[in-house]
Amino acid sequence: MSSIFQSIQNSLQQRSAREQILIQIVLLLVVVYAIWQIAISPALRIMERSATELPLQQEQISRMQSMQQEALQLQSKNSLSEADAIRALQTLAQTLEPQARLVPQGTQATLEIKSIRPDVLAQFLMDARAVAQTTVTDAKLARNNNDWEGGLVLRLPSRTTSN
Repeated sequence: MSSIFQSIQNSLQQRSAREQILIQIVLLLVVVYAIWQIAISPALRIMERSATELPLQQEQISRMQSMQQEALQLQSKNSLSEADAIRALQTLAQTLEPQARLVPQGTQATLEIKSIRPDVLAQFLMDARAVAQTTVTDAKLARNNNDWEGGLVLRLPSRTTSN
């Protein structure tokens, strides 16, 4: 490698002072262009992209923080007994009647539904999760026009005594 630099240096010394200056200017421009392409230009593109992506990322962080708060609230709640959970579910299921029927079966309950709007079902499931502390373990649903039909199996909390 040093021999290459030595030969380049010898070649430059054989040139006139004007040619040496022009070659040095061209080399300087090549180095500046390379630095621009390798270091500065990619950094500028990242800065431009981050300016447009920042609001989206902040929104994602906000959603994740609210989900974290919800999870912490659910974890801090005292667990219901199966009997209390069934009573809570039955109360919630009454709001769906006559399109739905709740059938308790030991540690789970089956919700049979006919023609329920998606938003109503979604609200029921959120309430069942928050109030009755149940989770959906199985769902067999079919769309009928804009409504849902089928059945859901809800797992009840496993605690046996009430608070």
